[in-house]
Amino acid sequence: MEVRMEAILNGEVEDGDDEDGLVDETTVMSASEQSDFHHAVVPMQVVLVKLRKLAYKMIHSTTKILPAWRAIVVEKNLADRLMPRDVSTRWNSTYNMLVFVVDYQHVIRVLVADDEYDLQQYMMFTNEWKIVQQLRDVLKVLRDATEFFSQSVPNLTNVIPAMNYIDERFATDTIDEKYSVAIRASLSVAKRTLNRYYNLTDDSHVYQIAMVLHPAYKLKYFHDHGWEPEWIETAWQLVRDGWDHSYALVELEADEIEEAEGPAKPLQNMFDNMASISRPTRAPQDELTRYLTAATENVPDPILWWKTHKSLYPCLYHMAIDYLTIPDYPRKPYMLCYA
Repeated sequence: MEVRMEAILNGEVEDGDDEDGLVDETTVMSASEQSDFHHAVVPMQVVLVKLRKLAYKMIHSTTKILPAWRAIVVEKNLADRLMPRDVSTRWNSTYNMLVFVVDYQHVIRVLVADDEYDLQQYMMFTNEWKIVQQLRDVLKVLRDATEFFSQSVPNLTNVIPAMNYIDERFATDTIDEKYSVAIRASLSVAKRTLNRYYNLTDDSHVYQIAMVLHPAYKLKYFHDHGWEPEWIETAWQLVRDGWDHSYALVELEADEIEEAEGPAKPLQNMFDNMASISRPTRAPQDELTRYLTAATENVPDPILWWKTHKSLYPCLYHMAIDYLTIPDYPRKPYMLCYA
């Protein structure tokens, strides 16, 4: 493709380096697959390089291009802003740049079309403006995820549902023909990378245990999302083993025992209710079994739920709090499209 679009505008080939330890999924492709992929994404790379170079040119031409930019901004009745720099080490900088470019596209069109500033090589064609808008749209889910997890320390039960949602979005957009070939090719590789990191949660049992101990999820979440029966059985067994070995016989404090048993009742003649003592007795269910057989609940705050249900599950409460308060830092899944 014109020597890969003139080496992506004179030597700035974006090669998806291994920033922050990210795995480059293209390295496990066959030579033919790599060639097809790199050929497919060239139009998107060209767009990004054009915008990055234009932003650089503007900032470093304080006496010519920058004043012209500001004059056009005033003419278009827009806020006096400069194009954000797309920095590889700054999360969401690509998305922020694209949002700005879409909002200020009329200013950019006027500026680069003026021969006085020698910016014609950064002129965007119709198909390139389409790529800008589409890339902005598909990156929004990653921007939203990073913002959500940056608001507070993320916990384990947020990670799997978030990764599932992103995976579903990538899967849908990858086959949606409204997106350009370059966008779909990039999303396909991003999805493969996301799945690689998603599979790592299988190696850490705490993710699965925490999900089961979330009253909105329990084992139902895994059924609803199509987990294999043996995987669900493994998740259940992990919780059961953790409960049996570390929490089933936990010694409760005196106030916890009183809270679980309720106030003492006056002694009554045990034969006053003959019908009840005539029924065959059944072994009482343990707390974990009672919890898992109860229906899931729409609970935004699982910690608060466990605190209000502590009297029902006094021992299981300790297990739930221990697992649900484990922090997690799911950075990599939300950086995939930027690599």
